[in-house]
Amino acid sequence: HLGLEETYQFMKNLGLPFDFPAPHYGYSLALGSPELSMRTVADAYAKLAKGIDQSPPLFYLFDTLRNPLNRRRSFGSNSILNTNIPFAVKTGTTKDFRDNWTFAYHPDLVIATWIGNNDNTPMIDVDGITGAGPIFHEIAEVAIDMGYVKNREISPPPGITQQKKCLDRSCNTAELVYQEAGRVWLSDISIGDFCLEDFFDAHIDAMEIEKVAKLFRFRKFSLRWCRASDA
Repeated sequence: HLGLEETYQFMKNLGLPFDFPAPHYGYSLALGSPELSMRTVADAYAKLAKGIDQSPPLFYLFDTLRNPLNRRRSFGSNSILNTNIPFAVKTGTTKDFRDNWTFAYHPDLVIATWIGNNDNTPMIDVDGITGAGPIFHEIAEVAIDMGYVKNREISPPPGITQQKKCLDRSCNTAELVYQEAGRVWLSDISIGDFCLEDFFDAHIDAMEIEKVAKLFRFRKFSLRWCRASDA
């Protein structure tokens, strides 16, 4: 369950130095709007890598970012971000394609790659998947071949198991996901009916909910408090 302030504090705890409070960045914080150095961000990913098997949120994040199916809509399921041993991978591209980077982490290794022009002039349609992504891929495969990255099972923290998650309210379709025992999902993904209870705690500010709803206002999509509506 996340909100703007929770995300801001989580990122600060990773060692990311912010010059302004959370409201200054708004929801673009999740997209990487603050100015940060490559080394600083790489150090933050290293902290994420160390806590994968101890913290449920860190394990969920790693498991989401390492799964090629979760990035197939943007990059395809067989993209350059796939490696023989999966890494959790995140790309980023600046406005006008001035530069881009790719960060990837695994308990054994963190990789950060950047590409751009030294004079900050725009590149021509070069983004994370065509610029820094291939460089990451080559480094990762060499590291795997040299034995720096081990092909081993990464176990979830205690209390987290792989269970069936229903994608509609009748559970006609489902997928296997890691989650806490007894976790209940209210959203009906099949028809685009998303329940705020699946994403936010009840104390979240109503104005914050309004902002989130506006970000996702497109056809066949609804975002609401489901338990309150059913009462």
